[in-house]
Amino acid sequence: FSAWNGHNAELWREVTTEAQVRARRGLQETASRFFGSDIDRRVIEMARGNARRAGVAELITFNVGDVARLTNPLPEGPHGTVISNPPYGERLESEPALIALHNMLGRVMKSAFGGWQLSLFSASPELLSCLQLRAERQFKAKNGPLECVQKNYQLAASLAGSATGGVQVAEDFANRLRKNLKKLDKWAKQQGIECYRLYDADLPEYNVAVDRYGSKVVVQEYAPPKTVDAQKARQRLFDVINATLAVLELPSNQLILKTRERQKGKNQYERLAQKGEFLL
Repeated sequence: FSAWNGHNAELWREVTTEAQVRARRGLQETASRFFGSDIDRRVIEMARGNARRAGVAELITFNVGDVARLTNPLPEGPHGTVISNPPYGERLESEPALIALHNMLGRVMKSAFGGWQLSLFSASPELLSCLQLRAERQFKAKNGPLECVQKNYQLAASLAGSATGGVQVAEDFANRLRKNLKKLDKWAKQQGIECYRLYDADLPEYNVAVDRYGSKVVVQEYAPPKTVDAQKARQRLFDVINATLAVLELPSNQLILKTRERQKGKNQYERLAQKGEFLL
């Protein structure tokens, strides 16, 4: 305000001094504590610097680690709130890893943060469904050009309670995949076969093929007709990937996702990709 014609330097000093006194008093009196975690050490260092400049560093404990190692900092209570903006991707090949990440986040929340609240901000409601948690409230918002949603969850106080409040994902597909696996796995091992099809659009609503190549699995989505809602089709694909990772107990980097569609015109003669990657 110093360049403003109506600026009153003495009044400004008085106001800022009062604010600084109130801030120091608030730091001394507050019982609130904050815990920040990220897998990227550089992000944590930036956050530490910001906390120091804001004068709140003493209230925050920072930790470098991934979501699988996230622990409850207050296991004896009181209950708190977990807030996160989990990653989401636009590239097809990133989706299995993101689905596995959200699935892991849901499991960690249910097992270690019973009784807490969870609030997540994301541009992908489909990925949030992989938490297998039921949101109490949700709000639409925008992050620049992106349509986003904030979902708030109340985590059950016990694992038993979380089971009733959870959401089963693609249970019909998962059961069929288990049935096919039980039937084919023993036969494949006896015959010394490593490459075979586990599922081929057995259920109309899950129009995919699942092929096993040794330790890797390829999920191929048959492109849905134009009459099928694109968002519903994407949600079903995410459910299929989530269920496949769970049933086969597969690391996300062992699942490859492809989309199959009819090639038309010049597209049918084009090379699909040249990444230099091979399955052996």
